[in-house]
Amino acid sequence: MRRIIAIIAVALALAACSGPRREAPWLLRTVPSRSVEIMHFRHAGHALDLLLDSTHVFRSLDLGRLEGTEMVLSYDFAPGRVPLLSLDAGRYRTDTSETVKGLLEQAQDLKLQAAYVIDSVRRNVALLLTPSTAALSDALIHIAAGTSILDTDGFAEAFAKADGREGFVMLRNSAGAQLLPKDFMADVEVSRGFLGRFVAGACKWTVLSFDACRTEGLRMAFSPLGPERWYLSVFESLKAGDSALGKILPEGADWVVDLPLADWSAFYEARCRWMDSCSMLSAHERSCSSSAKAWGLSPRKWFETIRPKELARFRWEGHCLTAVRCTKTPKVKGIAPNKYPGYTAMVFGSIFSEPVGAVCMTTRGRWLVFGSPEDVEAFRGAAPGEESFGKKVKYAVAGQEFRLCCTDKETVLNLYR
Repeated sequence: MRRIIAIIAVALALAACSGPRREAPWLLRTVPSRSVEIMHFRHAGHALDLLLDSTHVFRSLDLGRLEGTEMVLSYDFAPGRVPLLSLDAGRYRTDTSETVKGLLEQAQDLKLQAAYVIDSVRRNVALLLTPSTAALSDALIHIAAGTSILDTDGFAEAFAKADGREGFVMLRNSAGAQLLPKDFMADVEVSRGFLGRFVAGACKWTVLSFDACRTEGLRMAFSPLGPERWYLSVFESLKAGDSALGKILPEGADWVVDLPLADWSAFYEARCRWMDSCSMLSAHERSCSSSAKAWGLSPRKWFETIRPKELARFRWEGHCLTAVRCTKTPKVKGIAPNKYPGYTAMVFGSIFSEPVGAVCMTTRGRWLVFGSPEDVEAFRGAAPGEESFGKKVKYAVAGQEFRLCCTDKETVLNLYR
């Protein structure tokens, strides 16, 4: 589950609808306000199997009758990502005391810190378990003060989007750099630092809704949808386009970012508003002006000429290319030097960069591809695979471990183990 936050870092679209306002699960009142991951599920046993690997200390617990009870697993900003498990022990009133007693004894054997608290209004018991004395103390101080994650700025708005029948996971984006696994995408030319910064600036909260305890078909939402300083605001009002990348994507592609465009200029204008809100627009305009003087045509004028309908970045067998599907393909003879270096990244974002000294060529379907001479030559001889993202797609991101696809209707994440 740690990889969920990193996959989001490369997501280039937004599709979210607020759910109805409702009362938050009472167990969330046991979660400290500085927590960065909050995972609420209806059935603790199945959820822990889903969320944690087999070596985790919580997987050693025999929950007994509490396997089917409600739970919240949370992590805070502390180094090492210290977990706090909150179990609703009040559903089994006939043997609550014996159940809690048994788990407290197991906690002692497993060197876990444990405590239980009583909700006097609901007459429910919550059992708290954690490997850290400091984490337990912090949780109890919050509970005694009547404060929790529910009081955190923006949490209520984000929680309204959590509508999974089985459970939900909420991630605080400001902790993106902390949450990224050290080895995530280590073999792809996207740095950990870039991903961390992207996640932190994308939105405040990311919400995943689970309709079952499985890692496929996870519905995603992002909060807030504005203001424009959040990067995902770029996609808020954009229409989805049709993806044709599958027709040229080489067989064996293990990293793909696809951005179909219904209206490329609308995307660029929205991105300019985002850059303006982040005090980056002036620098961008200077770069565009400098490029126009150097290459005889501004980035915007060039894209007005070719009228892009889709942008993509993909990797296969160690090769990597940037591709632009054009309404009007420029005339290029064979493999030729790139006349407008850096223009795709300048207008559409650094994820679509090409290397220094890149060359280009046109291919079937009115695609213009950029990359090193070796990579472009390899592409000429590559057989297309069977990947397809379909129509009305706002974005698609795929790798060996996941597939993320946003349509006009929803954003869905599939994780493969």
